[in-house]
Amino acid sequence: MDDRVVSVAAVIAVGVRETGEREVLGFDVGAAETYEFWLEFLRGLVARGPRGVKLVISDATRG
Repeated sequence: MDDRVVSVAAVIAVGVRETGEREVLGFDVGAAETYEFWLEFLRGLVARGPRGVKLVISDATRG
């Protein structure tokens, strides 16, 4: 960024169909994994329509 290396947060959501097929549902890059960053990311996923979510796994980020 601006000709220098910087740390950023990269998140990805992967869904698994009943058939076992995996599908990337969304990804984003931001300055940090803040509450606001995660909220915007997850709201974007919901707006695109995944239904029947039965399990969510995340690491222990504060966001």
